[in-house]
Formats: sequence, structure tokens, C-alpha cells
Amino acid sequence: GTQTRAEALVAGSSARAGGGDLALPARATVGVRQRVNQLFTWEFDLTWMGAGLRVPTFATLVTPSGTVAPAGQLASGKASTTAKLGGEFSLSKAWSLRLGLSVDSGYRAGSEVEPLLGGSSQSAFSVGAGYKTWGGEVSIGYQYRLDRDADRLGLDGTWSASGFRSVSTKTRVEGAGHLLSLGYRRSF
Repeated sequence: GTQTRAEALVAGSSARAGGGDLALPARATVGVRQRVNQLFTWEFDLTWMGAGLRVPTFATLVTPSGTVAPAGQLASGKASTTAKLGGEFSLSKAWSLRLGLSVDSGYRAGSEVEPLLGGSSQSAFSVGAGYKTWGGEVSIGYQYRLDRDADRLGLDGTWSASGFRSVSTKTRVEGAGHLLSLGYRRSF
């Protein structure tokens, strides 16, 4: 008996397109780099990113029972600031060692942080080494990144005949990561 009702529901349903607006934020960076001596160079960068991030909204489904909203829209951004401090040690003509720290205030409010796209404030530590060869530099690096934990409502929900609804269960979004990189750089 449900097949007839399901066919009627599908026949009476239509999709409503989401918004197509895409706005990217402004970004400004100022930095200082100083070569202290033949062995050590340090640099400091301060980056500001404006709050103009706006992404297209998702489509909705209009059914005879009502409108079915998507599980969650992508959140808009907020202004953020990032500070980076790094140092490079020239161990020889061929070898160099790099260290870095960074702190980011986050580009999303704590209530809008999500597991897939992140956006919470974070800090990172990185270390790497480079070897000049083949007319360029081969480098290897490691970074450890730690995001601030955020409790978020709305990530968990349930579907019913009237669509998706949040069950308002707090979900903790945690983030930490390790990045290992290998690269080759050549200047022309």
C-alpha cells in the first residue's frame, strides 16, 4: 500500500534551486624578513582575511507534505587573523634547517565549525630540512596542527515526512593533524 503513496509523493515533488552567490573574502598580508647573519634568517607574517566569504546555498525539495530543507548549509566566514613566525638555519652551502610556528584565530564562529571544512582557531608547529642539488632544492617537512575543540548543535538530526530536523544534540568537533611533505623547488 505504500507504493501508490510513494509514487504520488514523488510525482508531486519538485526541486527548488539554491542561491548562486559566491563571494570570496579580502586578504592582506604584511611581513618582515631579516637575515641576522650568514647562518640565521627569521621572518614574521601577519595575515588578515575579511569576512566576505559567502557560498551558494543548497537546493531544497518541495513535497506535498512540505519543504524538505538540506541537512545543513555551508556556514559563512568571519574575519580572522593569522600570525606566522619562522626561522631558517643555513648549516652549510647545501643544507638548511627550517622551524615555524603559526596561530590562526579561525574563520568561522565556534557554533559553525564543522568536521569537513573546519574553520576553528588553530596553531601549528613545523620543522623541515632542505638540500641544494640538481639546480634546485629538495626538501622534506613535518607539521603538527591542532584545532580548538568546538561543541556544535545541528550536526545530528533525524528525517521524517516533514523533512530533516535537528535533534539539538551537542557534537564535539575536534581536529588535529600531521602533515609530511616532500618537495623540489627550483628558481628560474
